[in-house]
Formats: sequence, C-alpha cells, structure tokens
Amino acid sequence: MAPFLMTIVIGGIGYALVQHPKAAPSSVKTVTNATASEPTPTTPVVASSTVRVLIGAAAPSASTDLLYELTLPDKKIVAKTANAGWRVGVLNDPKHGIQIVPKTGSDASVLSGTGWNVVLRDKKGVAYTDVRLLGFFDQRHAAVLGRKETVSLLSVNTNGEISPLYPVHETTNPLGFFDGAVWFSTFRPGEGIESAPTGPSSLIRVHGDGATSTLMISPAVIVQIVPGPEGSNAVLTDDGTLTMKTTDQSKETEGKPLLWINKTQLLYAKGATLFVWDAEKGTTDSLGLLPHEPTTAVLAPERS
Repeated sequence: MAPFLMTIVIGGIGYALVQHPKAAPSSVKTVTNATASEPTPTTPVVASSTVRVLIGAAAPSASTDLLYELTLPDKKIVAKTANAGWRVGVLNDPKHGIQIVPKTGSDASVLSGTGWNVVLRDKKGVAYTDVRLLGFFDQRHAAVLGRKETVSLLSVNTNGEISPLYPVHETTNPLGFFDGAVWFSTFRPGEGIESAPTGPSSLIRVHGDGATSTLMISPAVIVQIVPGPEGSNAVLTDDGTLTMKTTDQSKETEGKPLLWINKTQLLYAKGATLFVWDAEKGTTDSLGLLPHEPTTAVLAPERS
C-alpha cells in the first residue's frame, strides 16, 4: 500500500492534513425517490439486530458526491441518490446550520446562527483571522480555530466570551472534533521545503475546559483518528498503518478507518473494499466492494 498522502504547508496554518468538505445541508432520497431525513451523527450503539450505515464517497469532479447504505449483519449494500450538490461532509457535520460569516474589509468574522451572533475579536478588539469552526463542546460553547500572531484553539460562548485553550503550532495538525473534544496530532517538519513531515507524532485531545491529554505517541505521523465508545479508537498513520484498539484487544492492518459500529466492531476500508473488524470475536469480515473508495460513514437514523 502506498504511503498516505499528506499536504502540509510549513510556516502556514497547520490544518491542511485533514479537511472535511463543506457544503450546505441537503436532504437525501433513495433510488426509489422516497425522501429520507438528513443524516446526522449517531452515537455508536447497536439498538437492534439490524444496523444501517450511511457511507459517503467523495467525487470532487462531479456535481454530487456518492452515497451508499450498508445493512448489517446481512452485508447488503444499496446505492442511494442524493440531491444535486450534495457532499459527503454533510454526513458528519456537527455545526447544525451555525457558521462563520467571513469578515469584510476591516470587520471581524462572526459566528452566526440560531442563538449565536458573536464577533470574533479578542478582549483588546483585535480580530481573529483564518477562523474555522470545528464543533461544539456543548450548546453554549463552540470550538474555533483562529489566528492572531499564531493559531490557537478557542472556546467561544454565546455571550461573546472568547477563551484561548490550546496553541496550535506549525507542527500541530487538527484532526477534527469528536466526542466533545478537539483532537490534534504533532509531527516534525521535513528537512527541506519539499520534504515530508516525520515522526514521532503525538495524539492529543483537548476538552472545552482546557484539559489536555496525550493518548499515544507513534513513530509515524498520525493523520486520522476515529474514536469509539468506551475508549476504543482507530488511528491511521502516514505509512498506511491502521491501528485498531479496544479496551483489551488491538490489531494492526492497512486501510482507512470509517466508523465504530459499537465498542468492539470497526468498519474500515482497503481501497473500495469494506471490512468489519470484530475485536470480541477476533475476526475480520469482508463486506463487499463499493464502486468508489469511501470517504466517511455514520450510523443511519433509526426508522420510525
């Protein structure tokens, strides 16, 4: 398997490794034209014997990304059709219509939406630039990246208070917002402008109160994290190694982690082929080949 491709601009903002597609939310309908509600992230838990997973595959050159539904345990994969302009970022977007309105001229950017109208300036009135909304620590506190002299992780609340939580150095890469926290990895810059970053690489988690923990150190650069229930996690490094861990089991393989179905079962992909690792049974099952390599996956909302 070829090394995992990364794009990092040393000296620039350190969040080029993992970027999620941005798109306005759109409803999704099946190939039978029955309209389904917009998928939203679901806590990985098996509520019944049948589990449905929505899987998105990015198609940057097309007007619409691709959507599939996987049903377990029967391993049935069905192609779905999405409205024009739909993008896979909608599947795991935690922002609920709240967005950052870019600044115009000398004005600062604004965190805007239902219950939110916060101008992104510090206490001295200096505007934050290069701002990016990552997610929400709770209903009143948002996780935002912003730059003054350097980039910082900020906690922004609905009252307009902005508190720096964590410095995001040029050798720190935001991996995303999961389970109420922001996850980062660190790396060493290459020796030259054209050189790739190297390890060792630390996996760091930052909570809304500023509490920070280092969860692992890898000899290769950590490029993706998929946390699961009760301490389960899956980590992908730039050499293509996927490390899957539960509280008492672990396994290394190659592939891209997609979703913890529950605390012991991880859905992942090798190219366009889907697999499920079952830590409890000690098995890995092939689920089938998709027409395109998957990008992301979420548990589907329960049907009423």
